[in-house]
Amino acid sequence: MTNTERVLRFLEQHPSESFDDGELSALLGIRPRQQMNQICNSLAKTGKIKRRRLEGGMRNSIDSTIPQSGAGAPPSLPPPDQAWGGGRESRSFEEVARRVMSEHFGVSLAPGRVLGTPKTFDLVSSEGSVVGDAKFYSMVRGERQPPAKRSVIAEYVWLLEHVRAEHRFLVFGNDRRGPKDG
Repeated sequence: MTNTERVLRFLEQHPSESFDDGELSALLGIRPRQQMNQICNSLAKTGKIKRRRLEGGMRNSIDSTIPQSGAGAPPSLPPPDQAWGGGRESRSFEEVARRVMSEHFGVSLAPGRVLGTPKTFDLVSSEGSVVGDAKFYSMVRGERQPPAKRSVIAEYVWLLEHVRAEHRFLVFGNDRRGPKDG
């Protein structure tokens, strides 16, 4: 099997995710990274994958990642390459997270403060029973998480532990390895 076929098969096996060239290079062991860039550019030109610029890098996904709307389907955050982009990635992600989580909890969520907490959270219900925050992180060079992001995540977890709310949550966008590797 060629490297191009391996990349295409891998993306087909992960239809709801997108990966940058560095991630694909590391996950599939294809070196040098520039070879991955050439493979993905070629696959995108033939229409077999999508290639979008997000968070300072190119993200690759299979064409079937376009979300299909269906009655009764539970709300979920669309893949980054369909939901937001164009230089405002984190703000647009926050808007999508606000809409989806508002639907999920059945209340309107907006940026706000909670009594006793010196932080404005991204997703707060008017009565304070739902409190959350949206985080949009990328791995460094597609491979590792910087320690500063871990400390920020830990800070938000700690703050949410001290909030008196029925529902407390963090929503992560862009790269699911960020919170997993923390």
